[in-house]
Amino acid sequence: MRFYESRKIFDLGAGLVFNHRVTVRPTTTHGIASDGICLLDHVRHELRSGERADIVDSASMWPQAASAPEKQISRSPGITDYRLARQLILKYSYAMKRLLGIALVIASAASAGAQARYDFDSGTVEVMGLRKWTLRMLRDSIKRYAPGQDLHDAACMVTLRDSLHFVEASVNDWVGFNGPDKSFLSIKVVEPGQRATVKWDVRPRNEISSLLPDYAPLILAITDSTGAVWRGRLSQWIQYYNTDSATRAKALNRVPETRRATAKADAERVWAFLANHQAETDRVRAMKTLHDDGFWVNRFVAASVLLNFPTQDSTWWTLVRTLRDPQEDVRDFANYSLRQMPKRRVDWSPVASDLRLLLNGTNLPSIESVFELLDRTEVSPSLAAPLLRRNAGWLLDHLGSRAPMASDLAHKLLVRLNNGRDLGTKRAPWERWVASL
Repeated sequence: MRFYESRKIFDLGAGLVFNHRVTVRPTTTHGIASDGICLLDHVRHELRSGERADIVDSASMWPQAASAPEKQISRSPGITDYRLARQLILKYSYAMKRLLGIALVIASAASAGAQARYDFDSGTVEVMGLRKWTLRMLRDSIKRYAPGQDLHDAACMVTLRDSLHFVEASVNDWVGFNGPDKSFLSIKVVEPGQRATVKWDVRPRNEISSLLPDYAPLILAITDSTGAVWRGRLSQWIQYYNTDSATRAKALNRVPETRRATAKADAERVWAFLANHQAETDRVRAMKTLHDDGFWVNRFVAASVLLNFPTQDSTWWTLVRTLRDPQEDVRDFANYSLRQMPKRRVDWSPVASDLRLLLNGTNLPSIESVFELLDRTEVSPSLAAPLLRRNAGWLLDHLGSRAPMASDLAHKLLVRLNNGRDLGTKRAPWERWVASL
C-alpha cells in the first residue's frame, strides 16, 4: 500500500517549529477515503490520490536552532512552486502562532480520545481511547480476523491485544441496560503508538520461586492434570467472603445443580482459607510475596489474603501497586480485594505515582474501580494536581460515557478532588479546572 503524505512547517519563533503532517491512504482500506483534506484555519491544503508527496516523520513539535537549514516543502495542488509555498507560510505564520496554543490545550485535554459509538440490532457499542484509529478502522480490522463478524460479535481483550496489537484493552458487556433484550458493549483501548503510557511493575523478582506450602492446599485443589490453575473457582467465591450466610447460600443456589456440590466445596475452601489467614504474620508474608515472589500463583493468593487487613494504609498501597503487576490474574485478584475493602479514609500520597499511571490507562479493566476506590477512601484534594495535571484524559472521557455507572464514577471523583465543588456533568468546565492545576 502506498501512502501519500504532506507536511507544513511553520516557524513559530523562539526556536520552535511546528510540523503538521497529513496522511492519506489512496484506498478505502480501514474506512479511509481516497481523498483527504487538511483545514488549518485559513490554510487549506488538499491531497488527492495520485499526487506524490514526501514521506515524513510523525506529526511532532521540536526545538530547532534558528540557523538550521529550512525544511523541504512538499508539492501538492494549490502549491505549485517552492517560492509560493514560502510566501504562504510567512503569510499565515502569525495565525499559526495563535492556533498552536489552542491546539496544545485540545491535544492535552483529549489525550485518551473521545467516545465513538454505533448501534446494532440488539444494542450499542462504545469505544474509548481511539486517537489515530477510527471506529471504522477498528470494525474493518475485526472483520479481517473474524470474517463475517463485526466488532460487537468478536470484540475481546485477546483479539484486541494479540491480533490488533493494542497495548491495553478492556471489554465489558451489559445486558438489559437499555431494555430487557438490549446490550451495551463498552470497549477501551490504548493504541499501539501509545505504548509508553502503559507501565507495568516489572521489578526483578525471584524467578525460581515455587508454590508456597502455606498456599498449596488452596491451589492444588483447583489445579488440573496439565498443571493449569482454574482461577475462576477462587474468584467466584472470594467476592462473598465478607457477606452473611444467607447471601452465601443464595449465591450457591444459583449454581446449576449438576455443579453445585463442587461449587460448594470450592466456596467453603476459599472462605476457610481466608478466615485462617488473619494473623500479622500472614499479612507480612503476603506483602513480601507480592513484592518479590516470581511465581504469579503465589502473588494472586497473597493479594486475596490482604483482604483481611483493611485497617492499615500499607495494605491498600500494596494492592494498588499490584494493579500494575505484569500478570493479569494477579491484577484481577488485587482488584477483587480492593473492591471488597470497607469504606475508610486512606492517605494515598505514598502511591500517587502508581495511581497516576492507573488513571492514564495502565490496567484499563480496573480503571473504573480506581475511580470508585479513590472516592470511597476520601482521596485528598491536595492530590488533584499530582494525579490529574496533564493526566485527566481518561477520567474526562468517562464523564461523557454512556456505559453503566462510568459517568457517575468519574463525576464523583472529580467533585471529590475539587474539594467538594461540583462543576456539573459537562466536560468543558472540568477541562478548565484541570488546566488550572
